[in-house]
Amino acid sequence: MNAVQLRAFLSTASAVAPAEDYSGPRALVDAVATNAPDAVWRLAACGASPSRLKLSLVGSDAAHPRLDALWDACKASWTAVDSARMDELPAAARALLPAAGPERRRTARAFSAAAFEEPVASALAAFHALEPVAAVLTARRWDGWTLELARPLPWPRFLRCDLAAAFAPRAAALSLLLRDARVVALDFDGEELWARLSG
Repeated sequence: MNAVQLRAFLSTASAVAPAEDYSGPRALVDAVATNAPDAVWRLAACGASPSRLKLSLVGSDAAHPRLDALWDACKASWTAVDSARMDELPAAARALLPAAGPERRRTARAFSAAAFEEPVASALAAFHALEPVAAVLTARRWDGWTLELARPLPWPRFLRCDLAAAFAPRAAALSLLLRDARVVALDFDGEELWARLSG
């Protein structure tokens, strides 16, 4: 999504949950847009905690974003920068973020449900039969994985999949925010499932 779409999402999120603070992501988007108005963003929503979101600044290689930062709207703070090429960000954007951890270089392989343990394997096999997975991304010393989908999946259709059960508690609020969004990837960080979205 572009900066305009992301700002619209953040404004709607603020209206839906006025007790939550989305000023940090707005400031980051504005700081990047000053130097790179055509920057492409991906937003990731967390199933277990909708007030947490990840912003990824996507370059030519979406598997290795220039920035992958986690914002907690309840705490009104950035809680992690999983990977970043800080030298590629404007100085104003770098000043808004905490120190980045080591860059996580992910490797891609073909999807096979058999590579996962049960009950995850069966759930992913059923999902793949409905919505094909193009690749699995993993990294050394990381318990998580990313499933890159073969084609963008409209948010309402994603919610019909069994794999979307983690998003059920606040599905109505999320659907208001994400009605036009498309799921392009699913992340599991070792504890929680995230849906990565494009506009």
